[in-house]
Amino acid sequence: MKKPWLAFLLSFLLVGAGLAYLGKWGWAAINFFGVIAAGVIINRYSPDSLSWVGPAMAASSGSIAMTVARTMNQQVQLLAAGPRP
Repeated sequence: MKKPWLAFLLSFLLVGAGLAYLGKWGWAAINFFGVIAAGVIINRYSPDSLSWVGPAMAASSGSIAMTVARTMNQQVQLLAAGPRP
């Protein structure tokens, strides 16, 4: 079982790292490059917004990783419980 708080922290510090921790390498790359692309576009058209958009995107990435970790943990618990009679 993976730790959702660790997935959040990793993705908050380095976008996509939490998804990589969960073994979702493709999604980690999409998350990383998507946030980089959004940052470049925002920097081009509204550079003053980066002061609050950057942390917001990092928190969003962390939230996604935490949600994926919780979902994965629930699936593992359901499989471990086995079929119900």
